[in-house]
Amino acid sequence: MKLKTKKTFAKKIRITKNGKMLFRGLNRDKITVRGLRKKSRVKNSLKKVSKADQKSIKKYLPYL
Repeated sequence: MKLKTKKTFAKKIRITKNGKMLFRGLNRDKITVRGLRKKSRVKNSLKKVSKADQKSIKKYLPYL
């Protein structure tokens, strides 16, 4: 039986060529409207997913 990919995870996480998982910062919309520019830059930058979380995320992304 084929496994289904969870689309919400597929949209939010990018997997690099070497297998690292990257995601964007949370709550980006509110900070871009008001707040410091440095904060919005930090939120928009890509961050690595921790190894503990990678194991659980890989279950939801079987074919990526």
